[in-house]
Amino acid sequence: MRTEAYFSVVGVEPAPQGSKKPIGNNRFIEASKKLEPWREAIGEAIERMFVATVDRSCFAPDTPLEVWVTFVVPRPATVKEAARPWPIKPPDTDKYCRSLGDGMSLARYVDPPLIPDDSQIVRWNAEKVYGTRGDMGARVAVKVVTEP
Repeated sequence: MRTEAYFSVVGVEPAPQGSKKPIGNNRFIEASKKLEPWREAIGEAIERMFVATVDRSCFAPDTPLEVWVTFVVPRPATVKEAARPWPIKPPDTDKYCRSLGDGMSLARYVDPPLIPDDSQIVRWNAEKVYGTRGDMGARVAVKVVTEP
């Protein structure tokens, strides 16, 4: 079983997950149209990691995990670096984390999923920063938590 994993999702704007849109009959869909391509890009990045490391092992079920991630988002054209060096406007960092967790744990994006269930993530260290369009994405490290 795997004890750590490192991968980068590059060239795709991170998409938040959280807000749902009602479509009637007590049914809801994800509000963001960017979510599906983002999750697919996460799966592709994990697949590239599997190939590059020649290791398709995943994290064991019932293992506590921690995730370190830097989300790189594009700076709006109207925002000057000196005026706002940090992306302090929505979407929230925790909504980016939700979409990353699902992208790593759902078999429809990568098979086998890197983590069996995103509820295994007990610790997040996440940040969002501005970058160029080519830098967009996420730099991710996932590790087994060894201490309480």
